[in-house]
Amino acid sequence: MSMPSATFAADMSQACTDYYAAVDKYIEQIASHDAMKGQVDMIKSQYAESKTMIESMPKESQDAACNAANDAMKQAEEMMKSMGN
Repeated sequence: MSMPSATFAADMSQACTDYYAAVDKYIEQIASHDAMKGQVDMIKSQYAESKTMIESMPKESQDAACNAANDAMKQAEEMMKSMGN
């Protein structure tokens, strides 16, 4: 999924580029975790939809949205660490 991130990077703020790189990594992590495998397809679908929506926003709005999403991603990563991944 890193190729789509590169495609979107030209039209996204740096905060969003960083966020979607973190999402790529997170999806790889959860795909290998038995308890989370069932959620991967749903997350991938939401991921694609959010990229399309974020890309259409002005860069200032992108920053605000992606900074908030990045905070949530950090919490999700901490949860994964506590589960042993």
